[in-house]
Amino acid sequence: MPSSVPRSDHGHAFAAALESGARVRSGSFSVGGRRVAVRCLGARHWADLSGSLIASRPGGPDLALDLWDPDELGLPRPEAEWGEPVELADDAGATALAYLGEGERIGYRGQAFAVDYDRASATGSGWVDARRLLPWQRLRPWQDLFVAALVDFGLDTFHAAMVSSGGLGVLLPGESGAGKSTACIACLEAGLDFLGDDAIAVECPDGGPLGHAVHGVCKLSVEGLTAFPALALHGERYEDPLGEEQAFRIGDPGFRPPRPSAGIAAIAFPRTVAAKQSSLTPLAPAKCVAELLRYSLSLTRGRLDQTFELATRLAAQAPAFTLELGRDPAGIVALLEGLLDLSGPRLAAGAAS
Repeated sequence: MPSSVPRSDHGHAFAAALESGARVRSGSFSVGGRRVAVRCLGARHWADLSGSLIASRPGGPDLALDLWDPDELGLPRPEAEWGEPVELADDAGATALAYLGEGERIGYRGQAFAVDYDRASATGSGWVDARRLLPWQRLRPWQDLFVAALVDFGLDTFHAAMVSSGGLGVLLPGESGAGKSTACIACLEAGLDFLGDDAIAVECPDGGPLGHAVHGVCKLSVEGLTAFPALALHGERYEDPLGEEQAFRIGDPGFRPPRPSAGIAAIAFPRTVAAKQSSLTPLAPAKCVAELLRYSLSLTRGRLDQTFELATRLAAQAPAFTLELGRDPAGIVALLEGLLDLSGPRLAAGAAS
């Protein structure tokens, strides 16, 4: 890490864009249970942000981002200052995130964007060429930056989905293709609340573990979509480059609005199996911790001890299971609702057996 890195000029560039008379679109969103205030100069990127992020409750912001689109505004963009070269492929999807100076700043950039984030003030500014963003970058804007920023608020983010009912939910960590989205959409269609199918921020305060949405969108394979015909009728659809997945904004009309936060009553690690029926198998706390570490998105931030401590607390407070997803998704909802209906002591006894 460079010992000293000059501050970038993104903040001054945003001020200059403001002075040009560009229209300011602003709002407050819930990301990882924290309020993020955004000012955006550019209609294209604002549409992505307001469509993919969940509107927050009233109150002062915990984080703030100023973003502007130089292509849309017809203005030059500043160079990102990294102190050391950061090599990126000639690909709009290539990204790099680095801790700068003495770790007090986070630089995040790709071929289509560059943001400089100050950790002490929890504020960031930068530019984004919305036309050049890939579909996943539009659907889950600034996910890597949010994961890094939430660390300073004591949260770890996991590659996980989450559904809830009555303020309590089931955390579903797993790798891509494990069935997280299938489980989520089955529950969403059955009337449960959806918190996300890719990244869930987790904290363990004294009152019990909490899971927080990062983005209110879901992805599903084209093959998996056939099991949910109602999903195909609603929402804005984005094709992935290979044509194997389609993604939907849950906040669009036709869907139950996503929930920003819920208590974690249980943890279920999904995996697809050849059997027709789905089933649950209790998982020991030690195994649960090991699995959680596999799916942590915060470990790359140099926080092994902190992530291990959070995973240990979470496994001690929320019973864990393996969720085997059979060919027939009809039983998934009943299994997860059963976890939410059981009391905490009964769940704990089942997980220990």
